[in-house]
Amino acid sequence: MTAAAIKSQNCFAGLTATHAQRLRFLSVFLAAFLVKSAIASPPPSFSLPDFTVSPDHRYGILLPEEDHSLPNVPGNQLVEIATDRVITTIKAQTGLSDDEDSKTVRWSNDNSLCLWEVEGRWSPRILVLIKIEDGKCPWQIDLLKIGQQEILARTRKAAPGKYAAAKQQNKGNGTAFPDGFTVNVRVEGEIQNVRSGNPEAGLKGPPVALPLKFHAELTSNPKQIERWPKEAQLDSALDGLVTVDGKVTVTRFRLRGKPYPSALSGSWSELAESRTEESERPRQGQVDHYKVPAASDVRPLDSSSPVLQNFAPPPAAPNPATPNAPSFGFDPRKPLLTITSVRNFTANPDGGVTLVLNEKDKNRWSELTHEFEGKMLISVGSNEVTGIAKITSPTDNGIIEFSEAHYSGNIAKYLRRRFGK
Repeated sequence: MTAAAIKSQNCFAGLTATHAQRLRFLSVFLAAFLVKSAIASPPPSFSLPDFTVSPDHRYGILLPEEDHSLPNVPGNQLVEIATDRVITTIKAQTGLSDDEDSKTVRWSNDNSLCLWEVEGRWSPRILVLIKIEDGKCPWQIDLLKIGQQEILARTRKAAPGKYAAAKQQNKGNGTAFPDGFTVNVRVEGEIQNVRSGNPEAGLKGPPVALPLKFHAELTSNPKQIERWPKEAQLDSALDGLVTVDGKVTVTRFRLRGKPYPSALSGSWSELAESRTEESERPRQGQVDHYKVPAASDVRPLDSSSPVLQNFAPPPAAPNPATPNAPSFGFDPRKPLLTITSVRNFTANPDGGVTLVLNEKDKNRWSELTHEFEGKMLISVGSNEVTGIAKITSPTDNGIIEFSEAHYSGNIAKYLRRRFGK
């Protein structure tokens, strides 16, 4: 049975107790043998959701069912689908296929990086970056654990008295709160995740690439209790970077005078764009800080014309042939946004396309989606293809998707051709 064909089922249904016991013993033996030999022929209590599959359909992540109980069976594994070969076992908590936590898998454009994230209430409970090279895993990084450790150590050193008081105040909060603190760790380009209520709702964010920035926030009072002891109120923030060789570097740390507006994980949407007030910014020499170099843009094969342009559609004269249908036109001399390159381009398995805009275009696109919320915008691609869409809600993350499901399959096909995908 290949990984792609794994289905959730109960392999012991309908058997006598004796037969089931014998088969369970045999399954345990086989599972231990297969793990030892690095061959992923997992028991039927595993599944391989489509949203975990890499863009080239070569790799995917196995998720066990909530009721799996076989010993010696690992948690999440990254596997090669065609051969069932285990590339690596993910060294973190296990994300189950039928829990209610939102799950996100982000791949790099060249399928060499995989970011596996499972959402929790206050922060991700799994956040692991995996490197793939020549069908092997040279390294994986538990960004959640590292982010927690780095910000805790620096906060304790910077404010030992408050740290001790806050730790005592939050005593007994559980393992999800290291030293009693709430620590939220996020990565560059992330789409906000919230509890979806749908255990099968896997999400895909923009492609990942190295260097990759991450950000951590710490607070001792996530619920912002008004009568919280002042001596136990402690807040801090940290920025870091995963380098191209898989090393983790802290680029900035600072204590905060007050908490963020909300410590819930879904409230954090931008990385390293400091929301620290001017009075709270570190003094020269107080912390080490350097500017992270900007990533280079991805350009189309032919750069002689814009990738996309957006226009406002003023009402045009009705078409006599279809008098009841709305008619629109646009002035090609007055584009609202002209896109000539993008930060990332992803050709999705369903035929769609995901664009991640560069910083300049992201800001302009955000302005347009706020200005035209509830209204129409026209997208034109090199005078070859035109689409019109209603802006249902503002978009601030710079991510635009085109697909048949979004009624923009013609633009997706055009973009695939322009970028040679």
